[in-house]
Amino acid sequence: MSGAKKGIRCLGCMMMIIVLLLGMMAVAMPETAEAKNEDIRDAYEAEIKFKTFSAEDGIPVWDGINSVTTKPAGADITENVCTVTTPEALRWAMTQYSTNSIAKIVIAADMDMGGREDAVPPKWEPVTLTGAISIEGQRDENCGYYGGREYPTIYNLNVETASGHTGFIASTSGDVNIKNFYFDSAKIRTTSSSGVQGVAIIGYAGNGLIMENIGVENSLSKTAFYGAAGLIGKSAETTNGIRVTNCYAKKVYVTASQCSGGLLGPISGGEFNNCYAIDGALITTGGGHSGGFVSCSGGYTMNNCFTNNVVYGTAYTGGFVGYPEGKKQFSIIAGPRAV
Repeated sequence: MSGAKKGIRCLGCMMMIIVLLLGMMAVAMPETAEAKNEDIRDAYEAEIKFKTFSAEDGIPVWDGINSVTTKPAGADITENVCTVTTPEALRWAMTQYSTNSIAKIVIAADMDMGGREDAVPPKWEPVTLTGAISIEGQRDENCGYYGGREYPTIYNLNVETASGHTGFIASTSGDVNIKNFYFDSAKIRTTSSSGVQGVAIIGYAGNGLIMENIGVENSLSKTAFYGAAGLIGKSAETTNGIRVTNCYAKKVYVTASQCSGGLLGPISGGEFNNCYAIDGALITTGGGHSGGFVSCSGGYTMNNCFTNNVVYGTAYTGGFVGYPEGKKQFSIIAGPRAV
């Protein structure tokens, strides 16, 4: 009996040791790359805050009304040019330009789109631009009117959707020309985890888009799926493509599951000159194909473009380009840090 008891005691001790070892293994299991990147993502997202202004700053604040059919105060039309000095006027001109035969919208003031940390901010509904239009900032040669900048700034843009192309502009088609203004402290987000989408200042860029001197600073582009970027989320699959010159993203955090980039998402065709994405971060938690400057696809030419963004990925992730496909051409590219 004593031998049997000893055997039982030994077996019990062995079982206890196994249980303890399993417990230690569970504690010591390394965190997955996906889980680690989710923690990193949350920390970066928390850094982006809407900017606070006082009444003395004199920057007009958007009233939050997306449906505007009657020309509001702050919109002045001369021939086919509409000069806007309020967010309401800008919203009206962008959504009603075809009806009112407007060929050019000139932004002539800084604007506050109402994003706030201490209150529920108004949500800008992404505008679809169908047909030829030019949107440009009015230059201040003395840099005294726009808070020290040469061109106006759109502050505190808050865009939230459940799906689809998401941004200040949802999508473009036809000859659309956008130039000479900035975005600061924007939050562009969608909760969609499926479907076709682009999440950026311009969600989806159609053939014929020209962008020049557009800057994005201190901002966030976020999706649970793909196509997030600082400037353009996705572009048309066309050989003619788009043309982007002297545009940048500075301290823009891009978070997604896959196929995203610091300045550009999946881009098919186009020419990009003198553009950069700096002091920001790209964090993906899923399938990869993401880069510090551009995501994937091909058929484009990039000249004198660079990035120093920090990049966190799980697969097919690059410091500059995530996953180049098809024909493409690069020149003078400076590399970032990849993690």
